[in-house]
Amino acid sequence: MPFAHPLSPSWMGVQRAPVTKGLAPRNAYIEGSADPRGVSKDIAENTFALSNPVNRESAKVKLHGCYKEHPESFTDVNTQRLLLDTTNMFRLKSGDRKFVAELLLRSMVSHPPAPNTHVDPHHDPSQTSASVTVSSA
Repeated sequence: MPFAHPLSPSWMGVQRAPVTKGLAPRNAYIEGSADPRGVSKDIAENTFALSNPVNRESAKVKLHGCYKEHPESFTDVNTQRLLLDTTNMFRLKSGDRKFVAELLLRSMVSHPPAPNTHVDPHHDPSQTSASVTVSSA
């Protein structure tokens, strides 16, 4: 049994030190996992399937199909982060990285994210700050 012995302390230093979550900027390759929370199941499964050489082409076809059906889901920050983290973590080939980049770019061009505007339902646009009178008692 050549592998039955425990690792010696000299080999312990070779391993990567665990990185705590929540650091900015995130690096999925160092953390060892991409976070699939907030992403649809089809997109997450096919994104992870890009790392498998056997399923790579079918995963591309399915991701492109998901883009055709719901292009707005690729503008979500969680989906974009998952796709980019997966390309970094699994060290995909340049053609696969190019596919992911084009997919994200096409989704941003065709469905730009909504501007950060908040509409107050109780606000009357006819009232301005000049027309509001303040009574001092």
